[in-house]
Amino acid sequence: MIEKDSKLSIRRQCELLSVPSDMPRSPWENGGIESFFSCLEREVFQRFEIEDFKEMRRLFSEYVEFYNNERMHGT
Repeated sequence: MIEKDSKLSIRRQCELLSVPSDMPRSPWENGGIESFFSCLEREVFQRFEIEDFKEMRRLFSEYVEFYNNERMHGT
């Protein structure tokens, strides 16, 4: 369980939960990540009522697969 007031970094919390994380190491790497999360918010989280963590994880996994392999990307 992630605690909001935890002193652990996001990177460390991802490690503890066995969630892969490609956190940017510089500001120039952040644009692609922000674009992905903006699309995820708009195309998944605003469209579905998510009942529990298991469903959220399933939707997230399906979206990552779609985003990486099927979705048209702007240039």
